[in-house]
Amino acid sequence: MNVGQIKAFLGDQKASVHPETALKKQLQEEGLRQAAEFKQSQSTAVSVSSSNTAIGLKIFSGSLSQAVKLDGKQAPEEKPDKAEDKNKSLFDFEKVARNVMRFVGGVIEGAARGGADQEKLNSLFSQAREGVAKGIAMAEKDIGSFMNDEIKEGIDRSRNLINDRIDSLEKRLLGGDDASAVNSVSASLVAGASDSRSGNILIRTRDGDELTLSFESLRQFQFAQQTQVTSSASQTTNNEGDNTGAGISETTSQTSLYQYFERSGISFSLNGELDEDEMKAIADLVGKANDLADTFFAGDMDKAFEEALALGFDDKELVGYALQLNHTKQSQVVEAYESIQHYRDDNADANKYGNVVSPISQYMDKMMDTMNSAGEKLQSGEDYSNLIAGIINKMEDVQVPDLLTAINRFHTFNQRLLDAMPGNEPVTAEPEPDKQENA
Repeated sequence: MNVGQIKAFLGDQKASVHPETALKKQLQEEGLRQAAEFKQSQSTAVSVSSSNTAIGLKIFSGSLSQAVKLDGKQAPEEKPDKAEDKNKSLFDFEKVARNVMRFVGGVIEGAARGGADQEKLNSLFSQAREGVAKGIAMAEKDIGSFMNDEIKEGIDRSRNLINDRIDSLEKRLLGGDDASAVNSVSASLVAGASDSRSGNILIRTRDGDELTLSFESLRQFQFAQQTQVTSSASQTTNNEGDNTGAGISETTSQTSLYQYFERSGISFSLNGELDEDEMKAIADLVGKANDLADTFFAGDMDKAFEEALALGFDDKELVGYALQLNHTKQSQVVEAYESIQHYRDDNADANKYGNVVSPISQYMDKMMDTMNSAGEKLQSGEDYSNLIAGIINKMEDVQVPDLLTAINRFHTFNQRLLDAMPGNEPVTAEPEPDKQENA
């Protein structure tokens, strides 16, 4: 595959929003602490399901309050009613939506009355949508084991109601009907990250087969496998004497593989109707993607790129130089320097350029190899994006200020490199020596 083919496979991976406010990770811990305190305060007569729903509402409301900020102003947290309607769900999604929109509408309408221009109002709407997405993603992660069907439904209905009201407000103030178009990429990223919060990712192969990737330890895998075997044995026993159900477990075990892997410092399982070679190929791709993301964040590659640009390159020159370092023998590196406009003749400058660009060159090598493998093994760029979202979701130390920002940052930089490459640049990067452990 060449660069043009990789771009076509990936689609547009650029981030459509750039968060301006940082959301400290301590807020997640605070939300959990408040949830625990709230749980302890409940009457012992309240059922576990109702208690979980109340806790979920508390966490959800608090997360939105913390995340929805406009021009530095923070949404107030919803106050519980002293007299609750006994016939009403404990998860009052309409009340949550009203509380959020009371704040959002007040700030934006106030800015409009004060003479704010369209650019300012667009920025406020973007902040509102971004804050809602961050708050929901954070709440879903923090709710964790408290999650139940009532909470899930309440979150979905709150999300839809808030987004509809933001769209209506924007249409009323700005007269546009494409308010949500600019947020399509971010919405997709949030959805991918949300789906991966449980550690499970659906992957579609080039041939159209589906398999599930689960980030889990060997102990978790063994426990799940044991549970699966026990369940299968029970199903077989229950079906004895019933010709319509006979052989179900046996057929499943023959057509579906459930295997554990360790690659590039992460452990995971794959479950699907693939043969062992196909499983190993997907596992190798997961390892490459994890290594690429780890290299990006550990090396602050986007910042290193900006530092290299300060030497006098532009994007295309710097990427071209990095490609030369990848594909040129050491004895020919000096000749590569001469093709760069800003090359200086002295060796000191040559060494300086080489030292700065070398990490970028090595990263590009991994990036092209990973994307080439993704294009050969996965059905679409969406599957690659979901895989990356799941991997970054596991890298909690890089989610600053939030998960969406980390994903946006990764995709934006990689797209920038791709855009600076010649469209017919072949992917000739050789994979690094196999240091991966066998499954």
